[in-house]
Parts: sequence; C-alpha cells; structure tokens
Amino acid sequence: MHDRAKVEEYGPFYRMLTLVNGYGDADFLRRLGAYKAMFDQLLHPAREGAILIHCTGGRDRTGIATAILLRALGVSDTTIRANYLASNLLLQPDRHDPNSTSYQRFTFSNVYVQPPRNHTFAKVAATLGETPHHLYDAIKLRPEYLTTLWATIDHQYGSFDSFLAAAYDLRPSRITALKDIMTA
Repeated sequence: MHDRAKVEEYGPFYRMLTLVNGYGDADFLRRLGAYKAMFDQLLHPAREGAILIHCTGGRDRTGIATAILLRALGVSDTTIRANYLASNLLLQPDRHDPNSTSYQRFTFSNVYVQPPRNHTFAKVAATLGETPHHLYDAIKLRPEYLTTLWATIDHQYGSFDSFLAAAYDLRPSRITALKDIMTA
C-alpha cells in the first residue's frame, strides 16, 4: 500500500520504486490487462493513422506497454531491452548541466530523475537520507525488471503467447494482423 505522505512529498521517486518493484507480482499482471484497449485500437478495422501511447512519465507504464507490444511483434529481447533502458537517459532534460532545474516542471511525473551529479537531485537525495548515486540506482530502469516480468508471465500463464491470448485476445490470427499493421 502506498504511504500517502511519501507519495505526496516524494511522489515521482516513490511511485517509480513501487512500479518497478511490482513487476513480479500477480496483481501487476492483472493490471496489465488494461493494455487490451491499446491492442483493440491497433486492430480496430476502422482505425486510420497512428495512435499515441503515453502515460504521465513515459517510462514505466508506457515502457511496459511498448515492451509487450514489441514482444508480441516478435522483436528480439535484446532490442526490447535497449528500447526500455533508453528512458534512463532520454527522460533527463538538461542531463549534462548539474545546475539544471528545468526537470522540476515535471515533478508530477516519473521523469523527475536526474544524474546523481545534479545539485537539486543531490539535495532531494539528502532529504531522503540517501546518497544521490544510491537514489539514482534505486529508480533507474534495469534489464532485470523485464526479465522478472517475462518470468512472471511464463510462470502464471505458461508462456508469453498464452498471456497474449488470455489478457488481450491476441491469438495467432490477430498477432498476424498486428504484424501486418505494425511492420513493413
């Protein structure tokens, strides 16, 4: 359960830790069922053009939705992992400026992550009783998060294909249609 005070005071950090530490939970897998709407939209016969997949921060929920989509399309785990981990770098505005405070525009979201050398990030870490490196290490995305997710899916559903069928009604014919739509 969320500690309301921690969420309100340190929301982005606390939410990120809660999300990434939940990838191995059965409850987390149930919540992934919400992505069925994404697959239904992608496969809707009357859909024209692109769809936008996003969340507040664009790394945890969107990252997992994208990883599932890419895996359903048959993209290699190496490529999926690289795409997922790119958020560690790309969601850091002004990451080369240790004095930057521009990221504070995003304190409501999960993009409130800066390199440990950022002065404001260091102050937040000190307030939390952590070193900047330890805090950054705790909230950055890691390849093992995906490994844990895939293993949990395999354990609960028997296979990723069984998960796709049960959670998203993505059986072989719909996966073929999805590949036709999404790949050249």
